[in-house]
Amino acid sequence: MKFYLDTNIWIDYFENRSDGLRPLGEFAFQFLKKVVETNSVIYYSDLVKTELNKVLTKKVIDPKFNDIPNLVYVEFTKEDYFFAKKIVSTHNIHLADAFHTAIASRIKAVLITRDNHFDYLDFVEVKKPEEVLF
Repeated sequence: MKFYLDTNIWIDYFENRSDGLRPLGEFAFQFLKKVVETNSVIYYSDLVKTELNKVLTKKVIDPKFNDIPNLVYVEFTKEDYFFAKKIVSTHNIHLADAFHTAIASRIKAVLITRDNHFDYLDFVEVKKPEEVLF
């Protein structure tokens, strides 16, 4: 299986976040563990790293990224840019989220996120970490 994680899932994992009721960090950790166990692949882009660097240091991010053997970098293309602009205009989604969506769609990966505004998109599969069945 192929996955592209929205930045909020990475932050759940790095900060072991909770929403007061659910252990979001644990959900993210268990998801990543299953990805490794099943030899699935997680893709990330420069945008993910840029967004993470706004809330975490490189010293925190890099070691954890390096510990995930199934992590693959994917470049953002010109086609992704144009598709993201279209997503923004037709679905009223923030540009950064549209970029994540465009990349996930192009590489045919499941978009893993907690943002509900992705639920209305019919061109990319969207799930929360705890919803994925391996």
